[in-house]
Amino acid sequence: MDHSFHRKFPNRPAEWLCYSQSIQHECAPIAGAPGFRKLKVNSIKIALLDAEPSSATGISKVLEAGGVVSSRFTSSERLFRELRRSVFDVVLVSDNLPDDAATDVVQALRRATTFQMPILIIAHHASQVNLIDAFDAGADDYVMFASDPNSLLPRIIGHHRRARRRGGSGGRQLSAGDYTLDLDACCVRFRAETIRLTPKEFALAKLMFSSPAVTLPRDHIEIVVWGSTLPPLSRALAAMVARLRRVLRLRPEHGVTLRGVHSMGYRLDIAAPESRV
Repeated sequence: MDHSFHRKFPNRPAEWLCYSQSIQHECAPIAGAPGFRKLKVNSIKIALLDAEPSSATGISKVLEAGGVVSSRFTSSERLFRELRRSVFDVVLVSDNLPDDAATDVVQALRRATTFQMPILIIAHHASQVNLIDAFDAGADDYVMFASDPNSLLPRIIGHHRRARRRGGSGGRQLSAGDYTLDLDACCVRFRAETIRLTPKEFALAKLMFSSPAVTLPRDHIEIVVWGSTLPPLSRALAAMVARLRRVLRLRPEHGVTLRGVHSMGYRLDIAAPESRV
């Protein structure tokens, strides 16, 4: 145990220190700038909620130094509006919001089951109450930016890695119930049957199976599958979803369903084993 930590922060729980050290240990090999580029951190999509231009600029500079560009939002309303049509890998919430407490924003994000990405609170005024409230609200981390700005990017990368591992994106197969997506052969195995899909159909299947129980916005799906958003009146996505349901037989009795969510996008749900026929 690091006794210097307790001399400096005598009231903080030991669990927080252990958690903090585990993040630092995981990020240690990537703390230097050369390592960042090897990890392709420029592919991490970050949403930054910060109402103060000066602090937002400071955070953005730290991220840009590591090759990461963030999208800044000045109000929680604007952030939630964008989350209805875009997907971010990590959300940063500063504690300087004029109308909302950072912990309230985190709780709102956690209540919306769609948004399960890592959430970090960026503290500009550290206090023991803020720290406890941050984790109680559902934040994944609490970064005291003013005193340790260089720890921000390694922590973001560490949480992003963990989230990807939880989602199973690091493997060569994705499984849900009786379905297995072979990422090398680009096919779907359903029970004893192998189902071939077109490249775009497989890209859609991979995206949806990688994010079960998450409503993915239409714009995000279109960019992943087609490389750009489609015209407003296009029915290409709806037609492909309908075909995927039919070809893969995504029905409740098979344990996996793919449904539209009004004005938002599409969601794949996996039934509990005992509820399947």
